[in-house]
Amino acid sequence: MRNYEDKIYSLAETIPGQTQAMSQAVQKTLENNGGVGIMTGYYDQNLSILSVSNLLLHSTGYTYDTFMEQTKGSLRNFFYDEEDILERDRFLQLHGTGEAQILTADGTVNNVRLCKEDATDEAGRQIWVMSVQVNWDHVNLALLNEAIYSGFWYFDCDENSEIVNANWSHEFRKMLGYHDTLDFPNKLESWSDLLHPQDKERVMAQLQAAIADKTNQIKYQVEYRLRMKNNQYQWFRASAEVIRRLDGSASRIAGIFINIDGEKKEIMQAQKSAAFHRAFTKADLCEYYVNLEANTFDTFKVEPSLMTVFEQSYTWDELIRHFVDSYVVETDKKAVSSFYDRGYIAEKLKGLETELSLECRITLNGEERWVRNVIIRGEIEDSEYAMIFLRDITDAKVESARHLQMAADNASMEQLIQSIVRLVDRFVVCDLENDRYEFYNLNGQIIYKPLGFYHDFQRQVLEKYRHWNHWKLWI
Repeated sequence: MRNYEDKIYSLAETIPGQTQAMSQAVQKTLENNGGVGIMTGYYDQNLSILSVSNLLLHSTGYTYDTFMEQTKGSLRNFFYDEEDILERDRFLQLHGTGEAQILTADGTVNNVRLCKEDATDEAGRQIWVMSVQVNWDHVNLALLNEAIYSGFWYFDCDENSEIVNANWSHEFRKMLGYHDTLDFPNKLESWSDLLHPQDKERVMAQLQAAIADKTNQIKYQVEYRLRMKNNQYQWFRASAEVIRRLDGSASRIAGIFINIDGEKKEIMQAQKSAAFHRAFTKADLCEYYVNLEANTFDTFKVEPSLMTVFEQSYTWDELIRHFVDSYVVETDKKAVSSFYDRGYIAEKLKGLETELSLECRITLNGEERWVRNVIIRGEIEDSEYAMIFLRDITDAKVESARHLQMAADNASMEQLIQSIVRLVDRFVVCDLENDRYEFYNLNGQIIYKPLGFYHDFQRQVLEKYRHWNHWKLWI
């Protein structure tokens, strides 16, 4: 076993000799302050251990003999549940800092910090050199993160508050389905590239605002969707605090993020049910919820005569295609297909529009019916989800037509009445035998004398209306 010593610098002209008491004191401070132990080994299939420091043995409760007996001289038996990183070819590629779990002498699983580099032995063979830090504060943090299903992370910033380094904890990577720095490097883009497109701009803006705010009034507390290793999105809540220099510039921002996918989905389900409850009407032939991005649907109510298309469809696109082909009348098929295009809906619901509707005719149980297709945005500021209603409006159409006809009839009657009123504003009663007339004026200006000779009245009218040649009574 080889010994590893730390070089000591002194202000004195000569470096004082290190007494046994000093050595014991140094050793004790290291042991009680998360000391770092060292081990080395070969890149063979067993990752055979070449050497191990006394500090590492002490931190993990082993003697050299019990350590070698427990591990059988292989690094694989010192680590716990880390088969992925201990595969030889993968382990060969790992360098720098990381985290893992080890087994102490009493069988306890502990989280440790690691740093690994490569070197060669005296014979020129390639070996791995690894420092292992057993720190109970880190262990406690790991336990807390596991208890609340969270992951720790931090970013280092330069004097201009620009992020220059990102560090993702072991728990963080595991929560997303990743293993180590090979598949999830310590880079900002490892995380930011996984943000949902609808969340990314908002989340990054909030992060930059929190870092830039020298007063620490702006906090980084956000909820967002992140793409997992299996390409499925899940919801997370992130919170962080900023460590600042004396001039207020950010030195480091550190935080945790918690998986809230289950909680979020329960809330969304409650929102769905509440929305359908508010919008429920007996005229709805079907009610269902659509994930436009995933091309899936969840039904809440389906008219029995429409059930076949729902049972035969695995995606929403299939459902719409079957619905259009089987029920929509020929002249309306194109319009309905365009209306239910997922890209069109998502684009429309991104804006101010929260509801889209289209009326069409379908053939249901051998009878042509009018229906209204209604699409409502599922959640506020989220165009990924939509609620779909198909409402029978045939009776409403008939009633509306009846009211329109009634209004038209009333309008015609009003016109007739107005014509009659205009017709009898003025009239004349003539006595042709005695050459007399009487003029009656009900409304407007008096244009003829009330009484007079008929031949005088006739002359006045002829002068006023020369194109009238034959009449007996002017009304």
